[in-house]
Parts: sequence; C-alpha cells; structure tokens
Amino acid sequence: MRLWWVTLAVAGMIVTCMPPSAAVADELRSALDASLAAEDLPQLVSIIRNHKDPGDQAEITDWLKEKVDTGQTPDSFVTVMTQLSLARKNVDDALLYFSYYNALISIDSGECSDPTSGGSLLEASMFLGAWTQSPNITLEQKQAAVDHAIKLEAATSSARKRDQSLCTAGLTAYAKALHIPTSNSAQAEHHGAQEAQQELLKSSLYADDPLWRKRRAETLPQIPTLLLIMMGIQKPH
Repeated sequence: MRLWWVTLAVAGMIVTCMPPSAAVADELRSALDASLAAEDLPQLVSIIRNHKDPGDQAEITDWLKEKVDTGQTPDSFVTVMTQLSLARKNVDDALLYFSYYNALISIDSGECSDPTSGGSLLEASMFLGAWTQSPNITLEQKQAAVDHAIKLEAATSSARKRDQSLCTAGLTAYAKALHIPTSNSAQAEHHGAQEAQQELLKSSLYADDPLWRKRRAETLPQIPTLLLIMMGIQKPH
C-alpha cells in the first residue's frame, strides 16, 4: 500500500480524548487483532474509518499505540499512528511516530532486494510530513521526538517482524506497474534477489539476520541527523 493512500485515508479524522464508548465491543477488538495477524494495513484503515465514534477512536488509538510501542506491528502500521496523533492534535506524539517510521525505513529497508525502495519511501514520507515545517513546532520538540524515536527503535529492534511493504516502493516496482521493460539480466538478477528475500522472510524477525544487525549498527549513527533534516532542521545542533 502506498504511503500517501494511508495518509489521505486517515488524515482529517477528529479524535477526542473521551473514554471508550459502550459500543466498543469484543467484535471491534477481534477485528483489530485480525488486521494485525494478517498484517493487513488496508483493513486497519477501514476499521478506523468505519468507527468514527470518539470513544471507539480512542480505543483504537490506545490499542495501536500499545502494539506499535512493543514492536508487534509491521513498520507500515506506524504511519497510521502518526495520523491518529495528528487527528487528536497531539503534535509531540505525531512527531515521535513520524520520526520513528523514518528511522525504521532507514534501517529495515536494507533487507529489500530493490535498494531504491527505502529512498523512495523516505522521499514520500518527507513530502507528506510537510506539517513538521510549521513554525509553531519548536526545535526542542523535534529534538525530543528524535531522541524518543531512537530509544523506541532500540526497544523494538529485537521484536520487529519483517515488513514486505517496505520493499514495494522502488524503481523495479514502478517499472513493473508502468509496464516498462527491463533487460533480461536485470530481470534475472531481481528475480534471484526476490527469491533470496523470500527465504529471509521465512525467519520473521529482522533481528534473526546477522546482516541486518550489521547494517543497523552502521546506520544508527546517521539516523538522528537524517530525522532532523527531514523536519527542516538543516544544521542540527
């Protein structure tokens, strides 16, 4: 699923900090759990859009926050947490999850067979994160969000499951969607990389892969500066 679709689908929803309503039944919780078990982001967005009662929205947000903060969701689910936080006018949480998602892209997309996928996602995220440029958001808020995001990434690093959606935004995917032919050698190389990637996916945790652990250690020192730049801080202090 494209990042812009998630943003447009969830953005603009008014969520207030009211107690969960009596209408929030076991059926809703079961549906949320099912969307997570299937790693079905469109289904999660559909549940949110179909339960607009403020109490239901508060319950959904609390459920998702607990799952995201413990590394139980695919990386892409974090985008929904960003939008829900914005809808509740919780700018600090929105900054946190915006930063956290971009940190995950930077680290976890290194597993993708198409090396351009992570960069494409970061570009889209930066475009959709234009709200972070608001003059009402201080440097201190952005720095705090980055610090918290780095801590959250560390806390979830051993629990995060591989998210194939991070690997569908690169040039190879766009060429296929637009029916642009590629060379036979490039197709064979990409097909071989996809097969290797599918083998990796049989081990569901990123942390099970020594190469991922190595890439993560190499990437982490660059993340704070990258996250601040994405929020308009060109010369972070």
